[in-house]
Amino acid sequence: MSPRHYDRSLRDRNREETRRKIVEAAFRLHGRHGGLATTYPMIARAADVSVPTVYNHFPTRDDLFAACTRHVPREAPALGPEIFEGLDGVEERLEALVRALARGYGFWAPWIRWGSAEAAVVPEFRRFLEEWRRGREALLRAALGPGFGRRPPADLVDLAGVLLDFASWDRLAARRGPRRAETLLVESLLVLVHHHARPRKGDSQP
Repeated sequence: MSPRHYDRSLRDRNREETRRKIVEAAFRLHGRHGGLATTYPMIARAADVSVPTVYNHFPTRDDLFAACTRHVPREAPALGPEIFEGLDGVEERLEALVRALARGYGFWAPWIRWGSAEAAVVPEFRRFLEEWRRGREALLRAALGPGFGRRPPADLVDLAGVLLDFASWDRLAARRGPRRAETLLVESLLVLVHHHARPRKGDSQP
């Protein structure tokens, strides 16, 4: 390996490490102060780099916001199809979904609150929240699917989505406590499921 190639590789690694430090520092500050109130000097101090270095990696605040909305800390709870592994029934899958969402909301709450407040003026935050909503709906459909031939009714999905929205969980957890909130959400979801699973008047009977 030539010295020049080695120097370039080391320089690239150092640059990537500096970028990672900046993103992690900005991400933490966004959770405490919001994106709009977090300044480049604040980020530079938290990342232990110079202000020009922050600008070198992220020339505009939109560049920084985009990187932060893609950042997933190692300690963030898993929230994907793996939460249903080994679970076949709708009830147990809904319970698994509520538990996973509660863990996710508990971790992401500061960023979701700030993102919701600032979404009107920060497109990246708007996109982040929309991606979160779509991901949650996909998991909801996966939870309900076994009980409705993989095609849960649209009304059920919409109503259940309201119950599982962050704002609903946040308010319920604040009033009743996180554990009781989980129980109430599961019970309410099951009432909706049973209602939509009942034969309707005029439906063909076996």
